Amino acid sequence: MPAQVETLALSSELLKIVPVVSGAFLAIIGGILSQVVTYRLNGKREHAKLMREKLEVFVQSLYEHSDWLDEKRNKLVYSDESHDVPSPLDKAMMQQRLYFPELGPALSGVVETALPLVLYFTEQRVSQLKDRRQWLNTHDTSVHNEMYKKYRVSLEKAFEQAARLSSKYIRT
Repeated sequence: MPAQVETLALSSELLKIVPVVSGAFLAIIGGILSQVVTYRLNGKREHAKLMREKLEVFVQSLYEHSDWLDEKRNKLVYSDESHDVPSPLDKAMMQQRLYFPELGPALSGVVETALPLVLYFTEQRVSQLKDRRQWLNTHDTSVHNEMYKKYRVSLEKAFEQAARLSSKYIRT
């Protein structure tokens, strides 16, 4: 009988330990799960923040390109200065290729409408250098105006697509 009493005493002690052990186990599991969930949420938040910043750089480069194009026109067509400043569109293309492949068609539209403008500015400079007086008498801004309208439309489309994409990374 003493063996049965000893077994009963041991069983009652084990029953007292079970809530403590199970509570400790649950606390450890809860701590691990909270760390995993926090890590994932922070990772998503940091990724969204990075993408917002990269998208801002992309849009800023498009605005800078618009200013660059105006400056190029003013210097090549309406002054005697040269304009050897790299295009900010290069930065936009890099951002698009690295982070936003879905903006490729919109950016291609900007490039396709900007290139004829740059070529036009160069042609105007060459015409001026050949015979400035004749250029002044025959210069017609309607060609530039039409090309510039197409450029602005493509630029606005790129801005709209970037704005739609930004909603993916902005929490409300």
